[in-house]
Amino acid sequence: MLTDGASEFVQGWRRFHSWKRRFVKSCAERTTTPALVSGWDYVSGYGERLFEEFDREKRLARASDQIGFLHGYFVSISFDGHLFKHVKQTLQFHNNRDCHTAFGVHLCQLREPIPGESHHFRGSVANLFVSHIKFIDFASAYYVFPYDTIIIRGRRGRPMSVKEALAATEYINSDLGFDGYEIEFELDNQSEGLTFISKRTKSKSSQPKKSR
Repeated sequence: MLTDGASEFVQGWRRFHSWKRRFVKSCAERTTTPALVSGWDYVSGYGERLFEEFDREKRLARASDQIGFLHGYFVSISFDGHLFKHVKQTLQFHNNRDCHTAFGVHLCQLREPIPGESHHFRGSVANLFVSHIKFIDFASAYYVFPYDTIIIRGRRGRPMSVKEALAATEYINSDLGFDGYEIEFELDNQSEGLTFISKRTKSKSSQPKKSR
């Protein structure tokens, strides 16, 4: 008989693999796939077009990147326990139907490509869709994908206030610092309904003090 912790672990991975099958099917069948919009696309001004011009092969490649990132993210989170809770909170909106109703958090490497520590992800598209920014473990995300820019789209496209953006930045720095990352992010700018948060250029180190 499984203990409560082991049962939650198993349920978490079952939920992930069930979501993965549905997500791939949705991205293969739909020509409009907003869950695949990346931070790069927002920077280039292409994000709002929702990839109507992307062919099936390109959509599935993007979907594979998303799946790989989330796989590595959940592996990292699993070391802290409560995997099922995190999987449920993260995947609830990670689909092409509901993603626009949540915060869209798009992680980017706009300065230089740096590989993460997870073998599950070697892509350049990393998105998280959540009902609250504090549902994201930014340290685990950084472990998988060492982002230098975070682009946040508010729920249903509503722009974040300056107060909300500063609070989000403070939470991101606190979460990274708690896991031993000696890096800091700062509010860069807000434009066209998007909030841009960038890593300070004089950060000491991008490596965590503790191993996973």
